[in-house]
Amino acid sequence: MSPGDEVFVYHSATQAARFKLNEGDRIEFEVTRGPKRFRAQNVVKP
Repeated sequence: MSPGDEVFVYHSATQAARFKLNEGDRIEFEVTRGPKRFRAQNVVKP
């Protein structure tokens, strides 16, 4: 990855049942490369 690359977050990648992600929220995640873009995995709020 390079600075400025976008990472797509699928709801299924979150680690909590009622996880709600709002613009500007800080999260922690692992990055994997999907067929078309980078994807976030194991998404949690610190």
